[in-house]
Amino acid sequence: MRTLSWSTRLVRSAGETANEPSARDSENRSNCDDLTQSNRAVLETRIFSAALATRTHPERPYNAPMSPTDTRIRIRIKRLREGIALPTYASGGAAAFDLAASEDVTVPPREVRLVPTGLVIEVPPGMFLGVFARSSTPLKRGLMVANGVGVVDPDYCGPADEVKVPVLNFTGATVRVAAGDRIAQGIVLAAPTVEWEESATLAVESRGGFGSTDR
Repeated sequence: MRTLSWSTRLVRSAGETANEPSARDSENRSNCDDLTQSNRAVLETRIFSAALATRTHPERPYNAPMSPTDTRIRIRIKRLREGIALPTYASGGAAAFDLAASEDVTVPPREVRLVPTGLVIEVPPGMFLGVFARSSTPLKRGLMVANGVGVVDPDYCGPADEVKVPVLNFTGATVRVAAGDRIAQGIVLAAPTVEWEESATLAVESRGGFGSTDR
């Protein structure tokens, strides 16, 4: 008897009210059987995202066509002020959408300031919004995301839970951010809940510390 993968089980759970969930499960398992281990992980992530989107937004049909290249997901967003633009992708192949400042902010030298986006983003359960620096921001502005990578949790979506980007001015001059300036980029990623299985021994031997693979 074949054991269903965690993503297939989630798809089945999300589609309990669908007309033919078993047929869908069979199709997903068949697709996975034809892929390498690496590609199987990619496909399962996409299945996982589709299932979450269906659970979060019931109006999206469970039996809607889905292919391994369809990675779209519907997410609710609220603008806190009029005139604020929604996040956009800079190109058709961009992995992340740009996040822009909703108001002017002055960042003194070697200090941190919060740049508001004017947006509340409702991240689906089981996922998170990662806020990353844009490659041009340090080079052109002298700013970097102060906490490395920001994490927006699914339960941070109340009426006043605005997404703000902490930026560090690492230069010796004042940096001014104007409303509409793109200062970060976001990616919505899967965040499975970890269940720890403590073990006295692990599967592989110790590899060594930092730099142990350098030649």
